Amino acid sequence: METTTNAHCYFLPSPGYVQRTTDRYGPRGRSRYVLMEAGHAAENVSLQAEALDLSTVVVGAFRDDDVRSLPDLSDEHRPLSVIPVGHRP
Repeated sequence: METTTNAHCYFLPSPGYVQRTTDRYGPRGRSRYVLMEAGHAAENVSLQAEALDLSTVVVGAFRDDDVRSLPDLSDEHRPLSVIPVGHRP
């Protein structure tokens, strides 16, 4: 847990484009494609962190209301994971 609390930045993959994807692909867009894209984004952050010799982990166990209360996060965003990134301990 120490690694996550000492992170230098956090990424929040959030399907903020849910409505656009649902409009185009219907329910399948919401239940499948949006989640796939969020997973791809998380993977890309993890790969780039490794390439930069940084430490990261994808966290799915977090309090939704705490994360949603972050200052620059709009109401339409629903974070699916939290990805802390920082220097290796």
